Amino acid sequence: MISALKDLPVTTINPADLPDGPTRIAQYLAGIGGDLVVFGPGLSLDVIMATAKDMVESFPEVDVVLVHQPTPSLLGDAMAAGIRQVIAPETATPVIAETVAHLAAASALRRARLAGPAAVGGPAGSEAPAAPDRQGRLITVMAAKGGVGRTTVAVNLALELSRGAPNEVVLVDLDLVAGEVDQLLGLEHRSTVATVAVPGVPLDLTVLKLSLCPHPSGLLVLAAPDNLVDADAVDPDRLAEILTMLKGAFRTVVVDTAPGAGAPLAVAAEVADELLAIATPDLGGLRSLRRNLDGLDQLGFTRAHRRLVLNRADLRTGLSTQAIESTVELPVSHAIPESREIPVAANQSLPLVEAYPKADAVRVIRELAAALRPAATPATGATAAPAALPRRHLGAA
Repeated sequence: MISALKDLPVTTINPADLPDGPTRIAQYLAGIGGDLVVFGPGLSLDVIMATAKDMVESFPEVDVVLVHQPTPSLLGDAMAAGIRQVIAPETATPVIAETVAHLAAASALRRARLAGPAAVGGPAGSEAPAAPDRQGRLITVMAAKGGVGRTTVAVNLALELSRGAPNEVVLVDLDLVAGEVDQLLGLEHRSTVATVAVPGVPLDLTVLKLSLCPHPSGLLVLAAPDNLVDADAVDPDRLAEILTMLKGAFRTVVVDTAPGAGAPLAVAAEVADELLAIATPDLGGLRSLRRNLDGLDQLGFTRAHRRLVLNRADLRTGLSTQAIESTVELPVSHAIPESREIPVAANQSLPLVEAYPKADAVRVIRELAAALRPAATPATGATAAPAALPRRHLGAA
């Protein structure tokens, strides 16, 4: 692990030199003055988790990363402890270095933001930093009604797309009233769509990035508003700006929308490259989906490539694949079978792809992700590490 960070400004600390007790360790590491603490295998997991909790409570400006083999149980414990990300030891050296560099830069930006606007964006009145000169792909996930597994598909698809591309995939929850992306991922967010989609407040890429909540897998999340008041305050005109800005800064953006039609879906469909229509083999729901797609056609939102994803495809409802495709006027791109593991994973606040990686539904979601993954983009991520990183990182081997 240390060799992976050798080109970064890292202070390596022998675990034997650390004081006794998680609280004292947290105080010691924070006192050295780093932006990021990277824990390797030299300390017990119990000590690491307890230390991370102490750092989150007492030194929230310092982020914690754990290099350890991820398991559903470990990821749940890491999220509860406030660990920003879990990196598998076998991860390629450049990916580890790039991940640590990105997290350290984000931590430094948060610290600078606390110091005032001038520290983040330069002197008052200066222009905001320009977005990276590239264009990612935006995937909008829609459904005509609730209960068809739209959010489950969006969450697990985003996680699969982020595999091997940490901090390069963003999941946006545009179900402004009833969004539950954060719950399915077990995340405690500080910012939401309502935080950045405020009328009259200038939108800055740095502020937008700082509003993303990191999942230990490397996926970044912009959560739905916390309540109806915040949801009502969202400016629909700002949503297109937010999605366009994210699309220009990250490899892939996945947008989960509310069931039915509405302004958020229209915005997300307008800027989408791929439109995933999620449905179950239910004639009424399929007809409603076709009406929604017709509405998007009437608005002129026809640029995105469309895919019909059939969820619970093995339910015996008397509808043939031909009848389903004829009703929606789209071929079935992928058929996800019914899975009892889905509600179990949801009740544990764990994504299906991590809790039950061998489930048949996960296999299909992986096939869908493979079909949507940009073929021309290297698997290790396209964003280069910053040339200079503020302050230092701490590595406890």
